[in-house]
Amino acid sequence: MTTHIATQLVRNNIRNTPAYKSARSGTGNSEAYIFLDAAENSISPFQDEDGFTPLINRYPDPQPAMLKDKLATLYDVSANNLMLTRGSEEAIRLVLQTFCEPHQDSLLTCPPTFALYDLETKIQSIGHVKIAREGRYYTKLNLNTIKNTLNADDENVKVVMICNPGNPSSTSVDQDDMRALLDLCRDKAILVIDEAYIEFAEHESYASVLSENKNLVILRTLSKAYGLAGLRCGAIIADDLILDYIARVIAPYPVPRPTVETALAALTTTRIKTMQDVQATLKSERDRMVKALQSAPHVRRIFPSATNFLTIQVDDVEETLQKFLRNHLVIRDRSSAIANAVNIAVSDADTNDKVIDLFS
Repeated sequence: MTTHIATQLVRNNIRNTPAYKSARSGTGNSEAYIFLDAAENSISPFQDEDGFTPLINRYPDPQPAMLKDKLATLYDVSANNLMLTRGSEEAIRLVLQTFCEPHQDSLLTCPPTFALYDLETKIQSIGHVKIAREGRYYTKLNLNTIKNTLNADDENVKVVMICNPGNPSSTSVDQDDMRALLDLCRDKAILVIDEAYIEFAEHESYASVLSENKNLVILRTLSKAYGLAGLRCGAIIADDLILDYIARVIAPYPVPRPTVETALAALTTTRIKTMQDVQATLKSERDRMVKALQSAPHVRRIFPSATNFLTIQVDDVEETLQKFLRNHLVIRDRSSAIANAVNIAVSDADTNDKVIDLFS
């Protein structure tokens, strides 16, 4: 019987370490119990006349079932294949902590890409192999170099991480290249696809091929498309054995109770439909902005965005940044990753008109 790819790649100390379990594990945090196991203060500070008594004096469920089920339905996956995290940033750290041995193993990325990937390799003292994307808009992968690197014993690549749609490029990787990458990584490395912006793309989530790819990890977040960046709530979608290993690394109570309660309130059928309408509006506004800016002075190129922001190459980045600041608008300098580029988030129509006017 072939050993599961996750078992082959997981760090030895993680493989041999059980996940943290509290005394109440298995009780479902039922109201039928009085919990005296975790030295919590049984008296909440919120005992006021208004009847506001949130249970923040009690630890939350490590993986709240109601929110897991809600997100599993939203993302069209099994709840058994989903783990809640404090945003995608925590998920990135957890995957690397689980599979990459410090001073020994490496992460492979394809820049331009999310800057946090590189920062995490430095924090965790792991190697970082960078194989640049190709094409005018960074939509192609250098598959031959990736293949050779995965086969090179001295690189010790354990995890491949692709931001798709891309940040800061705003573009999606060619789907044929993504399928080829899935094949290249299947028996070689954990493949993480960071889908923070997937709701704004034309292609589907790669979670649809999870069952055929036991090494695949999908990262999702409520920050972008659902307007909940302040909650810090995200999800790892993966094979249950991968999640079992990550559960040995994650904090005992990773998602605060107020986050869970607010997320559930935001994910009612009505509010989901409202935010999906907002997503459609943002895509329409994105396309309107691109059309308006195509021939604007000092705009060299606008990337074909699959996100809720635009990547624009300009004549002078610093001059553009200062012009926007003088008009009380903050945009992002991306010239260290993409020459002469800035990122500008798509907003409401009035704000988008201000952006268009500033380029006129």
